[in-house]
Amino acid sequence: MAKFIPSSLLFSLPLLLLVLADSGHTAEPRLVQRLLDTGNCERCDLRGANLENARLQGANLRGAALEGAYLRRADLSGADLAGVSLRGANLENARLERVNLVNADLRGTYLRQAVLLGANLQNVDLEGVNLEAANLANVNLAGANLRGAYLRQANLTGANLRGVDFEGGNLEEAELVRADLSGANLNGTYLRQVSLCNTVMPNLRIENQDCR
Repeated sequence: MAKFIPSSLLFSLPLLLLVLADSGHTAEPRLVQRLLDTGNCERCDLRGANLENARLQGANLRGAALEGAYLRRADLSGADLAGVSLRGANLENARLERVNLVNADLRGTYLRQAVLLGANLQNVDLEGVNLEAANLANVNLAGANLRGAYLRQANLTGANLRGVDFEGGNLEEAELVRADLSGANLNGTYLRQVSLCNTVMPNLRIENQDCR
């Protein structure tokens, strides 16, 4: 599945190697069909599965292995993805509203323009992900690892970002209105033209520079 690796991830060699390690694996067709038919595939090995445009609303995929899976434009709204591994998966334009991704591994995942409204990503490993122009309004990202993540033009309105590690990331032109960044690590983070209004900063100061 290496052909789906976006160029924006190539800056991170360790993450690229994680993807390539699974690139030769293809999910068993019976497991893919089981998921599509029943919406239930807890702890299944679905590495490398092609689930483009799949309709998986409310699916149970707790603890599943989805490394390198192709989920572009898939609808996983309301799905249970707790503890899932999605390293290097392609979720561009995917719908992930209200999904449960607690303790999931999303290192190197491609989530450009994905919709994650109200999703629970507490303590999720999102190191090096591409979330450009993603809709993350009202998400819970408390304690998440977003080191080196690319969030240019992402919508983080009302997001819980307490204790998030953004070190070395890119938040250029991101929307942080009413977001809570208390205790977050912004060392080396690119913050050009971010929108701040009623935003709780890491030092607990309320920033209102962009309120209208």
